[in-house]
Amino acid sequence: MAMRRGRVLMLAVICGLVLQWTDLGRPDAEAQSLRTANRILRSTSVGFRLTYPPGWKVVRQVVATEFAAGAVCKSVRIVDFEPPPGSGPGAQMLQSFVQLCWKRVSGGESLTEFVEKTYGVRASRLLERFELGRLPAYRTKGNRLNTTIFLQTDAHRLQIVAVVVAELAKVSLRRAQVQRILESFSLTR
Repeated sequence: MAMRRGRVLMLAVICGLVLQWTDLGRPDAEAQSLRTANRILRSTSVGFRLTYPPGWKVVRQVVATEFAAGAVCKSVRIVDFEPPPGSGPGAQMLQSFVQLCWKRVSGGESLTEFVEKTYGVRASRLLERFELGRLPAYRTKGNRLNTTIFLQTDAHRLQIVAVVVAELAKVSLRRAQVQRILESFSLTR
């Protein structure tokens, strides 16, 4: 009898460790998000890919930027709250997204030359160098999850805009998701 209780206790301890080790011990929404396979957004013509979590959707351009004008844009987005139709232009939408826009590089201009031409003397105040997907890149200084990133391949220049706007209860989850999306960015060539 004592041996049987010992086995039951041991089994309970092992089950507890397995729950901690897997995502089953997390809150339901987050656990489901992490357990389900991520989706992939890719462009074979540009040569990049990134993964995004379940519940997020691939859409076209979400936010207008100067760079996006004349560029091809794809975004991954999740909407936590959308105001009813007819709410007017001041109604707040709660959405988090990562938008990628790209253009072909013309004239052999380097990424640094593009940044200096675009931002002038403000470039060093507004942007910092870093690496994304093993490529040199520039990103806006400050909040790294509400950010704009520029990088360049041999043939394309890319702008990535990442934004988290969510209700307080979901901000941490959305920040973590956006961070994982950005970290998943890689070149496929």
